[in-house]
Amino acid sequence: MYCAIFRVHKSKQTLRVGTTTTRNMLKSSSKENRRYRDRLRPEAKQQYLKKLECIANLDPYEIRQWSKDPDDLPPLSYPDIFTYLVCVVSTYTANQFHNYKSLEAHIQFTNGWVQDLAIFKPPNCEYVVIHTKVLHSQRLNEPALRPWVIVSTTGKVEAAHCTCMAGVAETCTHVAALLFKVEATVRIRGTKTVTDEPAYWVLPGNTIKIQPEVGHNIDFTSSAAQKKTLDENINGPSVVKGRRSRPSKRKIPSATFEELSPVLDTLQKHNKAVCLSGLEKYCTSHTVQSSTLPLSLACLHNTGAQSLGLTELQLHCVKYVNAAKVTEEQAEAIEVRTRLQHRSPQWYV
Repeated sequence: MYCAIFRVHKSKQTLRVGTTTTRNMLKSSSKENRRYRDRLRPEAKQQYLKKLECIANLDPYEIRQWSKDPDDLPPLSYPDIFTYLVCVVSTYTANQFHNYKSLEAHIQFTNGWVQDLAIFKPPNCEYVVIHTKVLHSQRLNEPALRPWVIVSTTGKVEAAHCTCMAGVAETCTHVAALLFKVEATVRIRGTKTVTDEPAYWVLPGNTIKIQPEVGHNIDFTSSAAQKKTLDENINGPSVVKGRRSRPSKRKIPSATFEELSPVLDTLQKHNKAVCLSGLEKYCTSHTVQSSTLPLSLACLHNTGAQSLGLTELQLHCVKYVNAAKVTEEQAEAIEVRTRLQHRSPQWYV
């Protein structure tokens, strides 16, 4: 009987848990299907809708007909970006943004985090909506963020938004990275190559997924150098597509031993550098001969043997078969005299 009651109770509990789980799934599914604006808090939603008034209340996240033509972009320039990120007054704090940190967002742009631009110009409107996707700088496996900006036909940034945690503040790095790509694209549009076509290929490519790579194939060029190279390619008289390369190093001819002798003599006189112990001219000063210590192997150095053939060299080496043998007395003397290690002269013998 107790077993039957337990089974009934257990089945009811399972049913209750299953119903709760289903209800939670429906709630999350309903939340995901809601429009983006409806997922914002009331004060954030009110401000979001206010930003859309200049484009006839069209939500950029609900627009489906986008253009990829760079000729549709407004003439945005760097002063316009600086004015928006630093000087524009925030509607939340009634103070200027002063977001100097976002001016460094060109790093995300030059690294390829910003995807292709999507452009939409509402009919009978003086503003243009620009939308794109920007990868997370730290969480590469998460879905890309979706910033958008509203820019007037004169280049003034009117409003912006992003789906990141700081997107409501309108000046996150993802918005800034989008603005930097628009500015670079507009500059390229104003320049022509030898084929009389804008060189849009110099823009950083879209990075979709980071793949592991061996070290010598990784480009470790700094973001500042990448931006400088990009600006030179855009503003230069002719744009040639190519991989960034470092300037070639100046070739310095190797010095001969005779040319280095004055320097080596100075080292030997004042410092007695260890590196000189391997040179025939200076090895004797680093060798302490004693009746109890074995001969240093440095004395076996013979430059004349470098020109010998294999057979002659083998016969030459037979003479020194016992050169490395050490008696017990000599081994004990070596141990005593090298206890101070690098502070004892015998340590370098």
